[in-house]
Amino acid sequence: MNWPRIILDGLSMSLLFNAVVGLGFLLVPQAYSTMFPKEIKEAAAPYVERKDVRVMHWIIYPLYLVLVLYWAVSACFAGTRGFWPLFWTGYIEMTFVSISDFLILDCWLPPKAKPFIKGAEHCRAWE
Repeated sequence: MNWPRIILDGLSMSLLFNAVVGLGFLLVPQAYSTMFPKEIKEAAAPYVERKDVRVMHWIIYPLYLVLVLYWAVSACFAGTRGFWPLFWTGYIEMTFVSISDFLILDCWLPPKAKPFIKGAEHCRAWE
């Protein structure tokens, strides 16, 4: 396994994922309230439109397909052959995506997102 390639691919996949999700949040912030904790979700529910949720799904689902395609093509060009090397390459790269998702979108973004979510500005779940 080519460790520098795996690390760089994991970082680039993390960058792509967080950039697209962050941009999607800026475009339709109310739709992303469906991914927050229950209290925020309930407080923002009257302001969430089905059209916005549909737009969010059109952003998120193709993003996952692009990440899987990127992983597969990159692994092919890196010469990764066999099930277990391919499995561990994907696992490590998606671990990078998960860690960056946790740090950026779950820890750093919610306090900054508070003013963007109508109806949930004063919700106790932000604390």
